[in-house]
Amino acid sequence: MQNHGMAHRPEPPASSNVTLQIGPGHPGQAELDVRVSPEHVEELRECLESEGLRVSNVMEFSAGGWLDVLAVSLTGGGAVTVAITKFLGRHQGKKVTFGSEGQVETMEGFSAREVERVLGVVAQRQREIDLAWKRIKQRPNDQASSGDTNT
Repeated sequence: MQNHGMAHRPEPPASSNVTLQIGPGHPGQAELDVRVSPEHVEELRECLESEGLRVSNVMEFSAGGWLDVLAVSLTGGGAVTVAITKFLGRHQGKKVTFGSEGQVETMEGFSAREVERVLGVVAQRQREIDLAWKRIKQRPNDQASSGDTNT
């Protein structure tokens, strides 16, 4: 289980039947955080696990915690796209709010191409987070090795 910091998440539009937001996971963990309407969390978990993906619950303490959060380990091969497309396909004809955090849209029907686009945006954000984290982790070592030595 993971703990995430306090982050305010706007509530979904009243016209939405299903909400699914995808965001980067913790730095260096090769995971996505997938936020979903609580009444759909088990259905989404089933779709993800049926594609061989490892899924765990995330405990998120935030203002307005109206979505359940799953951490999904990335295995490559497009399994996440297949699982999310399958999940969204089960909700054809319903209003679905879907996208990366901060960039969601509400409509009926999302294609596999749209799922891939959203996952691409999230993957790019994850690479940026991982790089920033790597730089932060290296700072103390750099300062220790290049600093003055009093011997």
